[in-house]
Amino acid sequence: LASSQDWSKNHCGRRPLIARSDDDKVVGGNPSLRGDWPWSCSMRRPTSHVCGGSLINGQWIITAAHCV
Repeated sequence: LASSQDWSKNHCGRRPLIARSDDDKVVGGNPSLRGDWPWSCSMRRPTSHVCGGSLINGQWIITAAHCV
């Protein structure tokens, strides 16, 4: 498992607040950028997203049972 993020600079579950725009896609939500949630992952087939997961350490991902 590789990451381009410096884990020591992130606080799990906490992201800096950003200004809200009028074109938000989720009501009350904020857009996210690549790297904003470095513990989140996409479990993929060669051409598509299958399920999401959360990194719990450098070797393991936790996801829903129906994803495996």
